[in-house]
Amino acid sequence: MREFLSTATGIVGLILSILGGVFTAVGAALTAALWPFPIGIIFLAIGGPIATVGFVLVSLRFAAVRQRARLLREGLQARGTIITMAQNVGVRLNGQHPWVVLYRYEVEGQEYEGRESMMDLPDGYHVGATMTVMYDPARTGISTLERG
Repeated sequence: MREFLSTATGIVGLILSILGGVFTAVGAALTAALWPFPIGIIFLAIGGPIATVGFVLVSLRFAAVRQRARLLREGLQARGTIITMAQNVGVRLNGQHPWVVLYRYEVEGQEYEGRESMMDLPDGYHVGATMTVMYDPARTGISTLERG
């Protein structure tokens, strides 16, 4: 769950899903209880799109978390170098800002860059540090850092 919530996509998606779900439930209840008055339909019209956007964002974040797990399990290794690190001050979770780490790696003479968001920096993470990168052999531009 912590990894899921380490990006704005996960946090915003979860909030919108909950908010949209509440509006939709209230709208359905009001529509059933107060028909033919339109107040429930207004709540449904607001809640439905909000919940839909939230569910799409949550789905995108879950796909990214699953992709990372697959790369760690099935990906090939390459050596990479951290090129920048910064805290994302636009996102806050439990009083912490997640770190955004940009890294570069090479596969068969071709250079690639990757981006990783994480709540806590593992030991040894600093600009210029050499790290293990796991990449997809079918799509070498898809990668993740092995955090050890």
